[in-house]
Amino acid sequence: MKVEEIICLVILATAVITGFVGLSVTGVGLEQVGSKYFVLLSAFIAGATVGSAIGVIVGLMLSLVSTFHLYQVSLLALAGLLGGLLKVTNKYGVILGMFVATVLIGMYQVDVLRFSSC
Repeated sequence: MKVEEIICLVILATAVITGFVGLSVTGVGLEQVGSKYFVLLSAFIAGATVGSAIGVIVGLMLSLVSTFHLYQVSLLALAGLLGGLLKVTNKYGVILGMFVATVLIGMYQVDVLRFSSC
């Protein structure tokens, strides 16, 4: 596959994920699950560079739909980077990278919410 074809497939997959905004199954947003799975899969297959790049692309596309998803850019980029760096430890390292990124961004979100409510 050429680089142009891969970029087109990434944009197409991101557009499909963006179409899931507002859909949920038992309270879990399908765009959240789809975006995280796509970033984890790309980080596991191609490594840290591609994982973080796809994380930025997916996060930016989601933030175009709603400003609620603006923090997704940093979360998905960091998750792609950490997952790709830990891919040598197999799929458990990629999952650990997503978990660590989610915890770090979650602590930042709580801190921002606490200071803005004062």
